[in-house]
Amino acid sequence: MLINGEQVTTDILESIFVKYFSLRPLSKHSKSINNLSSGEQRLALIDIATTLLSTQKEKEKEVILAIDEPEVSLESAHRFEQFCSLIDLSERFGRQIFITTHWYGLVLRPIEGTLHFVSKDDSVNVRIEAFPLSNLQENRRSFPNSIEIRSYFDLMASMLTLLKKKNYNWLFCEGTEDYLYLKGLLDNKVDNLYILPFNGCGNIKKIYDFLHVPFSDKQENKEIKGKVMCLIDTDAKNVIRIEGYKQGNYKNKLSFYRLSLDKDQSDLISVASTIGINTEIEDLLEPVLFFNVLKEISKKDMLLDGYLKFYELDQDIKYVNLSNGISFLKPISMEGYEKKSELYNYLTTPKMKALVAEIYTKDSSKVKVRECDKWVADLISFFKASDE
Repeated sequence: MLINGEQVTTDILESIFVKYFSLRPLSKHSKSINNLSSGEQRLALIDIATTLLSTQKEKEKEVILAIDEPEVSLESAHRFEQFCSLIDLSERFGRQIFITTHWYGLVLRPIEGTLHFVSKDDSVNVRIEAFPLSNLQENRRSFPNSIEIRSYFDLMASMLTLLKKKNYNWLFCEGTEDYLYLKGLLDNKVDNLYILPFNGCGNIKKIYDFLHVPFSDKQENKEIKGKVMCLIDTDAKNVIRIEGYKQGNYKNKLSFYRLSLDKDQSDLISVASTIGINTEIEDLLEPVLFFNVLKEISKKDMLLDGYLKFYELDQDIKYVNLSNGISFLKPISMEGYEKKSELYNYLTTPKMKALVAEIYTKDSSKVKVRECDKWVADLISFFKASDE
């Protein structure tokens, strides 16, 4: 009886929808949908679909929203906004979204999803390659040439268009772990901020080199409303340095910094600086939370559990500082001193770094900016400061 009652309710709602739209033709900004351009018509229909599906309430049926080329007939700025609304529909409301597209600018923000690239080989056979959208740029070496070339061009061209349209902000970092930590630390602290991992300091420098030209042009700089920061680790053996770099040359709209931890002082240092002390983002993390993450992992990792038995947390240390002898851990036996190098090598393996970053940032309420985190304060200050 209850099932029948639900079926009747569903039939009534469907009838109401049909009757409503037959009496009230679709319109946008007081214009009938029939009088809109093809791009505006597509935009209006997608707006309706996203509005109807933007609810946390469970539905009787699983809804899959499939859209063929949502970017058609839209300017770059509107394309990005269109994709952002669809991404939010998927990530915030758990809706299944299936999109076909020729626009590579969608990589302007990390997405929880998969990119399937469809092509034909020398014969008539269809080839499908899959890439994770959450860390797409880390798979650049596996890209077909058509994606490698066009995605980079679309990324830069689309970004410049958007930066002139609205005060969007981009922060380019080296890898997925950097992205996760920065996302947690900067959550709700900078408006319109998109953090994008780009697979290594060399690629970050390429982005800076590309953006240097438009940002340093006086006329073009005036049109730019948003900001871009390039952020990399510091490798003492291979310090990336740009002689003559000055943030003021870009009216404080473009910056390029390296992370630094020197004598218990965290900082962002200009790429014009010759200072080169090994620093990765893990070095700057909060020791108590990091230690708790390691203990959680060690419950299922016998090797890590064996290492941790030789150490205790040093309560007087402000930073994890893996690169400088794992200073947040205090050896409690001679074995602890002897095995520090082994533990460092284990904690810095790609698999372990990824696992630690995932668990460390899982609960955003635990990821906090501390008074000693000057590097984070300076980062926020760059995006919030007025242009000079």
